[in-house]
Amino acid sequence: MRYTSRLLARAASAERVLFLCYGNIMRSAFAGAYYASRARGEALSAGFHQRDKRPADPRAVAAARTWGVDLSSHRSRTIDRELMSRADLVLVMDHANLAALATRYPDALEKTYLLGSLDSEPDVEIADPFEAEDAATEQACGRIAGAIDRLLVHVSCGLPS
Repeated sequence: MRYTSRLLARAASAERVLFLCYGNIMRSAFAGAYYASRARGEALSAGFHQRDKRPADPRAVAAARTWGVDLSSHRSRTIDRELMSRADLVLVMDHANLAALATRYPDALEKTYLLGSLDSEPDVEIADPFEAEDAATEQACGRIAGAIDRLLVHVSCGLPS
Protein backbone atom coordinates (compact mmCIF):
# COMPACT_ATOMS: atom_id res chain seq x y z
CA MET A 1 0.00 0.00 0.00
CA ARG A 2 1.33 3.45 -0.91
CA TYR A 3 2.38 5.89 1.82
CA THR A 4 -0.55 8.26 1.31
CA SER A 5 -3.01 5.38 1.17
CA ARG A 6 -1.68 4.06 4.49
CA LEU A 7 -1.96 7.55 6.01
CA LEU A 8 -5.56 7.94 4.85
CA ALA A 9 -6.46 4.44 6.04
CA ARG A 10 -5.15 5.28 9.52
CA ALA A 11 -6.88 8.67 9.42
CA ALA A 12 -10.21 7.00 8.73
CA SER A 13 -10.30 5.64 12.28
CA ALA A 14 -8.37 8.41 14.06
CA GLU A 15 -10.22 10.21 16.85
CA ARG A 16 -7.20 12.13 18.17
CA VAL A 17 -4.70 13.67 15.75
CA LEU A 18 -1.39 15.06 17.01
CA PHE A 19 0.38 17.70 14.92
CA LEU A 20 4.08 17.90 15.70
CA CYS A 21 6.88 20.27 14.66
CA TYR A 22 10.00 21.63 16.31
CA GLY A 23 8.74 24.60 18.32
CA ASN A 24 4.94 24.34 18.40
CA ILE A 25 4.68 28.08 17.84
CA MET A 26 4.05 28.13 14.09
CA ARG A 27 3.31 25.05 11.97
CA SER A 28 1.88 22.56 14.47
CA ALA A 29 0.15 25.36 16.39
CA PHE A 30 -1.68 26.41 13.23
CA ALA A 31 -2.33 22.81 12.16
CA GLY A 32 -3.89 21.89 15.51
CA ALA A 33 -6.09 24.98 15.61
CA TYR A 34 -7.11 24.67 11.96
CA TYR A 35 -8.01 21.00 12.41
CA ALA A 36 -9.92 21.76 15.64
CA SER A 37 -11.95 24.45 13.87
CA ARG A 38 -13.09 22.01 11.19
CA ALA A 39 -13.25 18.52 12.68
CA ARG A 40 -15.24 16.83 15.40
CA GLY A 41 -12.20 14.81 16.51
CA GLU A 42 -9.66 16.00 19.03
CA ALA A 43 -6.69 18.00 17.78
CA LEU A 44 -3.44 17.95 19.73
CA SER A 45 -0.28 19.89 18.97
CA ALA A 46 3.21 19.84 20.41
CA GLY A 47 6.87 20.36 19.60
CA PHE A 48 10.31 19.10 20.50
CA HIS A 49 11.49 22.47 21.88
CA GLN A 50 12.10 22.03 25.59
CA ARG A 51 10.44 25.25 26.74
CA ASP A 52 6.66 25.09 27.25
CA LYS A 53 4.03 27.82 27.27
CA ARG A 54 5.58 30.06 24.61
CA PRO A 55 3.04 32.10 22.62
CA ALA A 56 2.53 31.52 18.92
CA ASP A 57 4.88 33.51 16.71
CA PRO A 58 3.20 36.80 15.70
CA ARG A 59 3.67 35.92 12.01
CA ALA A 60 1.78 32.67 12.56
CA VAL A 61 -0.96 34.51 14.45
CA ALA A 62 -1.36 36.91 11.51
CA ALA A 63 -1.27 34.19 8.85
CA ALA A 64 -3.72 32.03 10.80
CA ARG A 65 -6.26 34.87 10.84
CA THR A 66 -6.51 34.68 7.05
CA TRP A 67 -7.71 31.09 7.51
CA GLY A 68 -10.20 32.02 10.23
CA VAL A 69 -8.03 30.60 13.00
CA ASP A 70 -7.16 32.43 16.22
CA LEU A 71 -3.76 31.57 17.69
CA SER A 72 -3.67 34.47 20.15
CA SER A 73 -4.19 32.22 23.18
CA HIS A 74 -1.98 29.35 21.96
CA ARG A 75 0.85 28.27 24.24
CA SER A 76 3.46 25.77 23.15
CA ARG A 77 3.69 22.29 24.58
CA THR A 78 6.64 19.91 24.58
CA ILE A 79 5.87 16.42 23.36
CA ASP A 80 5.84 13.77 26.07
CA ARG A 81 5.02 10.08 26.28
CA GLU A 82 1.49 10.68 27.64
CA LEU A 83 0.56 12.98 24.77
CA MET A 84 2.12 10.63 22.23
CA SER A 85 0.16 7.69 23.62
CA ARG A 86 -3.14 9.60 23.36
CA ALA A 87 -2.73 10.21 19.63
CA ASP A 88 -4.24 7.84 17.09
CA LEU A 89 -2.42 9.61 14.25
CA VAL A 90 0.72 11.76 14.40
CA LEU A 91 1.43 14.23 11.60
CA VAL A 92 4.88 15.80 11.43
CA MET A 93 6.02 18.64 9.21
CA ASP A 94 9.47 17.55 8.03
CA HIS A 95 12.07 14.80 8.06
CA ALA A 96 13.87 16.38 11.05
CA ASN A 97 10.66 16.02 13.09
CA LEU A 98 10.34 12.43 11.91
CA ALA A 99 13.94 11.66 12.91
CA ALA A 100 13.49 13.26 16.35
CA LEU A 101 10.32 11.26 16.90
CA ALA A 102 12.03 8.03 15.79
CA THR A 103 14.78 8.62 18.35
CA ARG A 104 12.48 9.45 21.27
CA TYR A 105 9.35 7.44 20.49
CA PRO A 106 10.24 4.66 18.03
CA ASP A 107 7.05 2.79 18.94
CA ALA A 108 5.03 5.71 17.52
CA LEU A 109 6.45 5.44 14.01
CA GLU A 110 3.66 3.13 12.85
CA LYS A 111 1.13 5.94 13.37
CA THR A 112 3.33 8.81 12.15
CA TYR A 113 3.27 10.44 8.72
CA LEU A 114 4.41 13.61 6.97
CA LEU A 115 1.45 15.99 6.68
CA GLY A 116 2.87 17.45 3.47
CA SER A 117 2.34 14.16 1.67
CA LEU A 118 -1.34 15.13 1.49
CA ASP A 119 -0.98 18.41 -0.37
CA SER A 120 -0.29 19.06 -4.05
CA GLU A 121 3.38 20.06 -3.69
CA PRO A 122 6.03 17.55 -4.77
CA ASP A 123 8.11 18.23 -1.63
CA VAL A 124 6.52 16.36 1.29
CA GLU A 125 8.25 18.61 3.82
CA ILE A 126 6.45 21.70 5.06
CA ALA A 127 9.46 23.89 5.75
CA ASP A 128 9.85 25.66 9.08
CA PRO A 129 9.20 29.35 8.38
CA PHE A 130 10.68 30.52 11.70
CA GLU A 131 13.82 32.10 10.20
CA ALA A 132 12.27 33.00 6.84
CA GLU A 133 10.29 35.91 5.44
CA ASP A 134 6.62 36.45 6.34
CA ALA A 135 5.55 34.96 3.00
CA ALA A 136 7.02 31.62 4.08
CA THR A 137 4.66 31.53 7.07
CA GLU A 138 1.68 32.24 4.83
CA GLN A 139 2.83 29.54 2.39
CA ALA A 140 3.29 27.00 5.21
CA CYS A 141 -0.20 27.75 6.55
CA GLY A 142 -1.65 27.35 3.07
CA ARG A 143 0.00 23.97 2.60
CA ILE A 144 -1.11 22.84 6.06
CA ALA A 145 -4.70 23.94 5.44
CA GLY A 146 -4.81 22.17 2.08
CA ALA A 147 -3.41 18.95 3.52
CA ILE A 148 -5.81 19.01 6.46
CA ASP A 149 -8.77 19.67 4.18
CA ARG A 150 -7.84 16.56 2.20
CA LEU A 151 -7.34 14.60 5.41
CA LEU A 152 -10.76 15.58 6.77
CA VAL A 153 -12.48 13.97 3.82
CA HIS A 154 -11.16 10.65 5.15
CA VAL A 155 -11.22 11.02 8.93
CA SER A 156 -14.09 9.21 10.62
CA CYS A 157 -14.87 12.20 12.84
CA GLY A 158 -15.12 14.17 9.60
CA LEU A 159 -16.34 17.65 8.97
CA PRO A 160 -18.91 19.07 11.35
CA SER A 161 -22.43 19.17 9.96
